[in-house]
Amino acid sequence: MKSKKWLISLGLAVVLVVAFALPSCGDGNGDDVVQKLIVGTMVDVPSLNMEQESLEHTNMGIFYKAFMYETLAVYAKVGDKLPADPDLWYDTDGLIPRLAVNYTVTTEVRWHPVKHALESAQVWTLGLRKGVKWHDGEDFTAEDVDFTIRNSISEWDLSKPVCWDHYWNTWETVWWTNVTGTHGIELIYEIPLTEAHPPSWWCWDTMIPEHIYGPDGEGKYTGWAENTTDWDGDHIGTGMFKWEAYSPGDYHKWVRNDDWWGEDVYGPNEIEMIWFQVFPTMEGVTAAFEADEIDTYVASFHPLSIPDFEADPEITTDVMPGVGIYYLGFDLYTPKYHKWGETGKPVLNMKNNPLHDKDLRKAIAYAINVSTIIDLVLDGYGQLADSWVYTDSPGHNTTLEMYEQNITKAENLLLNHSPAYYKVGPKWYSGYTDEQLEFTLHTSNEITEVDVGQSIRDDLQDFGIDVTHKIVDSTTFVDQIYEVDKDYDMFVNSEEPFADPYSDWIHSLIGDPWEWGWAWSPTYWYSPAFNTGYEALYTAPDPNVPRKFIQGIANEELPMYMLYRADVITAWRTDKWTGWYNEVGGPIFWGNPWSVHDLHWVGG
Repeated sequence: MKSKKWLISLGLAVVLVVAFALPSCGDGNGDDVVQKLIVGTMVDVPSLNMEQESLEHTNMGIFYKAFMYETLAVYAKVGDKLPADPDLWYDTDGLIPRLAVNYTVTTEVRWHPVKHALESAQVWTLGLRKGVKWHDGEDFTAEDVDFTIRNSISEWDLSKPVCWDHYWNTWETVWWTNVTGTHGIELIYEIPLTEAHPPSWWCWDTMIPEHIYGPDGEGKYTGWAENTTDWDGDHIGTGMFKWEAYSPGDYHKWVRNDDWWGEDVYGPNEIEMIWFQVFPTMEGVTAAFEADEIDTYVASFHPLSIPDFEADPEITTDVMPGVGIYYLGFDLYTPKYHKWGETGKPVLNMKNNPLHDKDLRKAIAYAINVSTIIDLVLDGYGQLADSWVYTDSPGHNTTLEMYEQNITKAENLLLNHSPAYYKVGPKWYSGYTDEQLEFTLHTSNEITEVDVGQSIRDDLQDFGIDVTHKIVDSTTFVDQIYEVDKDYDMFVNSEEPFADPYSDWIHSLIGDPWEWGWAWSPTYWYSPAFNTGYEALYTAPDPNVPRKFIQGIANEELPMYMLYRADVITAWRTDKWTGWYNEVGGPIFWGNPWSVHDLHWVGG
């Protein structure tokens, strides 16, 4: 039955192949530009305001941050990692430089700005790149980094004397900055961070211009007393492209920054214009790619496209390990869930939200045949997953339960629970309410996720739990998934943790939803032990110890049931551009900026 539905999706793709050619982009679409790179995507950003975490929800938002603006450091090519130690991501200076070119770490006695006393502190001293210009011609300096840390990547507050890392977002972990020169800055930590690698926010958070956003800014806010997340800063960055046009849900148009500092390091940027085209469906992306209307796609093509791609001599196709982990999320939010008492535990209410019951979540996991999903929906292009950490990572906890389909275990979990669940005919009923178990399951309208949702629905229906599968367009789905009070019981989603150590951000998805995880926690699960272990990721001498610890907690408590790690069906056209760099995740995605640097124009 699932195979038949999969073929229906294929038939739909054939019917729609003509209907979803590249949408018309109106005047000024760059047709007069010769060396134009066109990239397809299905998910747009809600806005281009400098709200860093919101932009990080999508490939498009991260591209905007990486190429319009820039970070202190960047991810290395995966192929450059040293085979003897997969955790080493860095060059001999300790990082892949971008706006920061070197750093040292020392322990010193410093004046504490909150305690007003001399105390021992950890000091990260950064040397910043000289000769960098903002797009409006102003110099990039340490004042921009200082302003960004105080007012963009940490909680915005005009009166605060210190900064704090947005992974914690709490006054208990204090850090502050000290500008030492035009291109020098100190980051001073009350609680020392691990020195195993630089803080991961160096590769995540983009620097913004103080002269635009700051007190003397020339931008939107005269006199300046506004939150930096409320506007786009006129798109003034330091990156290799300049913003030119944006039509929400349609396209992004960027042009080459001819004054970019990076050409001295990376060589000439041959891309005169980069155009990101937003498509409503996977069928539209595939049709445009086969018609030579886009050069590549930021995510995975469907496996069914491989034969057609391989038949075209101007298309290169490759299967790579994916960065994405697909999961079934359980929405645990209720208005009183966070109001725990002296026990330090949240108030669970299985009558208001049956999914608060861990045994029910586990029974649902055991009822799903993920191996069949991999075989039929993914055509074998994927592997079972048990946590956010890849199984080939040294930080992976090898003792985790995989939750492969086991109907007997699923039934026993429900029958042996107190109060026991019970069956009336083929259907399961709750021992808490004596009501039939029935839930809604939301997925995006991306073909693979629709098919995965249908397969999960069918497995749970066969097990005796009624499920209504609701399909939402991709952009709306991404926009809603992180909302607090969404009308979802369960949902299929994917995230892209990347490899250690910069994958640690992913655990904030199930971190404390009432403190520093409020903007990221789609399941709204709370565990003090998990939160403690998560914070230790950034302070432990060996981050693999807390990394494995928190995987065990999440695997047992199951706020998210990890389904699979999908392979990526990557493809790109070589009739106009050569020099593509393909790695884990594909030739162009948020963790791989290298194709954009290396592409060479061959005409067309």
